[in-house]
Amino acid sequence: MRSVVRWLAVLSMTTFASPSHAEANADLSIPFVKAKLPNGLVVIFSEDHAVPQVAVNISYNVGSRVERPGRTGFAHLFEHLMFMGTQRAPTKAFDAWMEQAGGRNNAWTAEDRTDYFDIAPPTALPLVLWLEADRTRDLGRLIDKEKLDLQRDVVRNERRQSIENRPYGIEELELPKLLWPDGHPYHHPVIGSHEDLEAASVEDVKAFFETWYDPSNASLAIAGDFDSQRTRELVDRWFGALPSRGKPVDPGEPTPGSLLLRQFFDPNISETYGAMIALQKDGAGLLYLAVNFSAGGLITNHIVMDLNAVQRHGNPIADNGGLSDLPFACRFGDKRIRRLEIIK
Repeated sequence: MRSVVRWLAVLSMTTFASPSHAEANADLSIPFVKAKLPNGLVVIFSEDHAVPQVAVNISYNVGSRVERPGRTGFAHLFEHLMFMGTQRAPTKAFDAWMEQAGGRNNAWTAEDRTDYFDIAPPTALPLVLWLEADRTRDLGRLIDKEKLDLQRDVVRNERRQSIENRPYGIEELELPKLLWPDGHPYHHPVIGSHEDLEAASVEDVKAFFETWYDPSNASLAIAGDFDSQRTRELVDRWFGALPSRGKPVDPGEPTPGSLLLRQFFDPNISETYGAMIALQKDGAGLLYLAVNFSAGGLITNHIVMDLNAVQRHGNPIADNGGLSDLPFACRFGDKRIRRLEIIK
């Protein structure tokens, strides 16, 4: 590991010592106020009237890594189910009402979290907050077989269309198995398997919601053109009233280890290099590597621009366990990327 540390130290000096970086950091200032409600929900307010727009983001600390064997894909499946409506905002009303107010929304799921975001004009903020609080309170218990079957088919078709039938799309299914050992929480793909999705029952899905969709396991961020005092009152009224069943027990964060660059070959996904990073929760070190391996980063620029050796690459995901995977899909037969191996 000493050679890695020296390599990182030298590279960090060449990257961050320039005046341009210092000036950029000096200009970056995002004021915010952070609060925690009695039910455990963390709320961040960032008031900025530069643009007549407001963004709301609610993030739940649940992703594919908490899924148990035989029930993969649940986190992503529930992302879809969260748009199936409640008694007060029936199916399709969430999107329809928000769009009528000039807003839009979407969501995504990863290994460690499920994230829902809304963007709307300031006049729509009360509606957005009410809709998010409403589905957090009631949606899980209203799931029935009809709703589950509908979204199960949607997710399975998404897997076919965006992964299985897309050129090289199979890498999204194969890379987790190649990068992470058996038993590791990142060993299976976020979207899950057809078999596990088909095996999901209404009781399974309701139990998943009851366990993970709790205010004590979530954070709410509101940024943009809004009045902080008025918005805090709305948050207290609608989110503060959400009952908490208690913060769920984490099944165990991924075990930190060492920096590792793995090479493997699969004829279905081309020659691929991936890196597993586990830096003992070293946020600064991991952030540094993430910046330099991501789009526009120092290392990636050398691989993609100078060597022209990579067809595509994935951005790293750094989360609770201080882990990240950095896959590269190399051009067939191109061996030059091997010069970047920092651990032999």
